[in-house]
Amino acid sequence: LPESVHRGEDFLSLLRIENRKFMFPPGAVRIFSTSGNEGSTAYVDKLPMRRAALVRLTDSFSRRGVQPAPPLILTSGFPFGLVNIGRSYADTTTVTVYPRIRNIKKAALDQLEGLGVIPRVNQGDGDEFFSLRDYVPGDDIRRIAWKVSARRRSLVVRELEPNTSRSIMIVFDTWIPQITPALDDDFEDAVDLAASLAIAFLGRQYTVGVVTPFASIPLGLGNAHGTRIMELLAGVSPATGDGRRVEDWFAEATANYAAANVFIASDPELWGRPTLLRGARFVNPQEFAHGQA
Repeated sequence: LPESVHRGEDFLSLLRIENRKFMFPPGAVRIFSTSGNEGSTAYVDKLPMRRAALVRLTDSFSRRGVQPAPPLILTSGFPFGLVNIGRSYADTTTVTVYPRIRNIKKAALDQLEGLGVIPRVNQGDGDEFFSLRDYVPGDDIRRIAWKVSARRRSLVVRELEPNTSRSIMIVFDTWIPQITPALDDDFEDAVDLAASLAIAFLGRQYTVGVVTPFASIPLGLGNAHGTRIMELLAGVSPATGDGRRVEDWFAEATANYAAANVFIASDPELWGRPTLLRGARFVNPQEFAHGQA
């Protein structure tokens, strides 16, 4: 099994079936998953004595978190297809299931900077294009203008305008009034949005972090940082009861203010409504995602 997959994403599992008997090779062997998802079925016409076969199955997980391997059912028409016998198999292997990643509407993504608190960051080189100059050893290779460099036949880098922010802190309020099937689905939509926004902004070379009432990932860049965010969101669960307002617990996370803050709520009653933090509002998951990536 893979070590990690995304919720709702098809994955392949490799199975080895061994016949340890000395007589009567089984035939018409059928293997399928009992996970409840629409997975594939594998067949082995005949498995000779003291031999093994490798088969592949397609499956998926509908829930996030650390999930056990889907149980399997193996049936065989033995002997000669006159009697169909079966057996169930369970494995102790686990898979980390990340949130579903959806495509984010570009227009909605471009407008996100106006939804949160966007400070002026004076550290670093900035993000707005300013000019071109010759490459100097030690420059970030991501700033190399490759097309211009190819024309000039020498490396050229982009100079960036200082004093603007390319950092996004995703503030995820996990509180919901109560756990119901409908609110549970809304919670998963909010988790998917947090994950999708994180991946989308990392793809745009932003530094991205995530903060929840009980855990956080600091600002960072790159694929490995994206994996850390996915691992946090894979295990996040809703908070119920008399939860603290996001304005209270986020105000204590003072290190998170050096970034644009995008607010996501689990409670659909808060979607699109303003917070008490200087004009910021909660985003609406239904306005941003349009299909699975």
